[in-house]
Amino acid sequence: MDTTRQTNDQDLVRTLVAQIFDRVMAVQHLQQPIDLTSSPFKEPALKKRKKGSKNKATHKSNNIYLEEYGCGVHVERIRGQDVVWELPRQKPRGVIMFAHGCHHAAGDLWPPSPQCQTCLGLPEERRLRIAALHRRLALIGISSLDRVGKRCWAELRKDGGRNVANILREWIERQGLRGVPLYTMGASSGGQLALTLPRHMRVAGVYAQVRGVENTVLQLPKGRMFPPTVFVHMPRDEDNAAIIRGNIETLKNTGTPVLELKIHPRPVTVEFLTERSPLIDETMAEGIVNALKKSGIVAENGSLTEPPRPATEKWAPLVQPVIGDLSLTLDESHVGELVNLAWAKHELVSDEAEAIMTWLQHGGGRELDGIEDARRKAEQEGEVVWNNKKVKDSSGSYTSCQKYK
Repeated sequence: MDTTRQTNDQDLVRTLVAQIFDRVMAVQHLQQPIDLTSSPFKEPALKKRKKGSKNKATHKSNNIYLEEYGCGVHVERIRGQDVVWELPRQKPRGVIMFAHGCHHAAGDLWPPSPQCQTCLGLPEERRLRIAALHRRLALIGISSLDRVGKRCWAELRKDGGRNVANILREWIERQGLRGVPLYTMGASSGGQLALTLPRHMRVAGVYAQVRGVENTVLQLPKGRMFPPTVFVHMPRDEDNAAIIRGNIETLKNTGTPVLELKIHPRPVTVEFLTERSPLIDETMAEGIVNALKKSGIVAENGSLTEPPRPATEKWAPLVQPVIGDLSLTLDESHVGELVNLAWAKHELVSDEAEAIMTWLQHGGGRELDGIEDARRKAEQEGEVVWNNKKVKDSSGSYTSCQKYK
């Protein structure tokens, strides 16, 4: 048999089996009331150990999140690209697309599970996911075509993001979400994609992190106005900060509402580590901080003394015994991501994520005046939840995971 034909037949069989499985699971799910502590789509949450408990370095990479905010992760391929998505437990108010940075993937937002074995659930990505679901946004992550090299969005140079736009159209139509607002979110190379997509489809708002674009990208065809845009960046990265300042000026000159959030260095403390990662308890965090100080990369006051990424070989051997089976692989590590964030030069960040999404959902500066106003609005709507605390929103508890039509 022709090898190509055989491969296509195998792919077709796998697709049909997956579709049948999804239908069976959907029927079962609709017939049963949802137990918020053990969703059929999720594994139970990991209970954090108390300080001083034994076996402090035996964290596992699954069962790590209190999964009560969404309807479960789904993984598929659309138009040749990997797609990971999740619906909120209540009828979506919009759709938000996430585009990862170089060396990353769409699955970084979700914890590893039988449904997504390659997912990583990295700290800042996880918090972005929770923020989106609290804002009742259907979340879809798309991986770049490049899965073996730097994994950046090289296709921007080829099709300008048109295939991603077509993926979004197809997925939105299939989910019955046509007509709801679409927001684009991305970091670094993915931030450039998020800023480019309004050229190819109607976008209600853009949330771009640590990377700007050429100003010509912001000039939409047929005289259309660019949507409200949030730039989150790190002034320590002077080159990107300069590009973003130019983008902000360009958009403001054309009347587009713009919000800017600057992220500065912060100390590496026990509180910072435990707040950001559910895999790190207080005992482990103390060990990490002490190891980093012993390596010389962190001063007594918690501030980093040099960029942590190029100095990994200096501090990783001291941290690894403390964290047990947790990874220190670059771009796959909870600890690595958090120390990079503390250095604050070029890293994804979840600071003010829910307020930013609220600002976009309310039309940007047309309804809300800055991040403080957006934060108050989010709090008024009862949807600000961090640190695995369960909160009901103004329309009731999270009870419905039906397919919305």
